[in-house]
Amino acid sequence: GDIRYNFDFELPDLKTSSIISVHLIFENEIPEMVLKNNSFGMTGLIGTNTQWIFKKSENHLSLVISGADFLMYNGNRLIDCDKEVITIMCIEELKKCLNGFDNLKIKNTKVIKEKRATFIPDENSVTERNKAGKDYGNFYICGDWTETELPATIEAAVRSGKKISNNILKKFYN
Repeated sequence: GDIRYNFDFELPDLKTSSIISVHLIFENEIPEMVLKNNSFGMTGLIGTNTQWIFKKSENHLSLVISGADFLMYNGNRLIDCDKEVITIMCIEELKKCLNGFDNLKIKNTKVIKEKRATFIPDENSVTERNKAGKDYGNFYICGDWTETELPATIEAAVRSGKKISNNILKKFYN
């Protein structure tokens, strides 16, 4: 039959923010001189829409644009731009920021738009966030968007998951 659960909670009404990832695959290995300050595998950019460059492999860069719903490009919100337009914009920004980038031949690209990638940590979200680790019978809520006394980061997600796993262990093994 039809089984329905009645949970005694509401999901919070949190405002969301987007993230765009642009993957660039090159025909050849990326010369070290192009990313000379990339010793930790990541480079932050200032004054561009592209905020982060992650070197995924010898011929693969992953670019990150956070808050793309608030960034404008050619009169449009960046999140609403065509993937081709976003790719061209990123390539133009990298040509301005990275010496030798314009000599690289791009083999393939992929743009991923996550329209609700994270929530906006505004005044409202502090009161709306569900408590991490709360037990709703056999249903548990965790994630970076839950209240962990941290901003919505990977550390918050880990803290939230740890609280949940500890609660489950206590419930079933104590």
